[in-house]
Amino acid sequence: MQFVLWIHILAAASWFGGGVATHIGGQVFRSEPERSRAAWYRLVLRLGQILYTPAAVVVLITGVLLVTGNEAYGFGSTFVSIGFLAVIVGAGLGMAVYGPRSRQASAALESGDAGTAAAAITRIQQAGLLELGLLAITIASMVWKWGI
Repeated sequence: MQFVLWIHILAAASWFGGGVATHIGGQVFRSEPERSRAAWYRLVLRLGQILYTPAAVVVLITGVLLVTGNEAYGFGSTFVSIGFLAVIVGAGLGMAVYGPRSRQASAALESGDAGTAAAAITRIQQAGLLELGLLAITIASMVWKWGI
């Protein structure tokens, strides 16, 4: 089980750290030319496909394995429920905000539509902060095993 826990922690760190890097990158690229900013949001979209989504899936799978392999807590434990909530919210934000708005931002930046780009980027940033907050709470709940 220690190996599964290690994989779980690595995947959670990738998910959270990637979110932090994406948020910081969005701030750094604000003053860059539109072409560079468009490339950034294409990269954000790609990272969702190759890093964030796989990391969340690994967190989910290893989390389930950790719960089923432990008698001290179960699926009704508060910290486990918070973990499921984080995965559900993260998946929802990926499908409803990150993917569509990253495509929209990059296309708008390339076509010179500053208003549409700004609106899409604002949504991405708001969703990112929401998700990072939820992930920070989730990590705290895991560390202190809330609800056991």
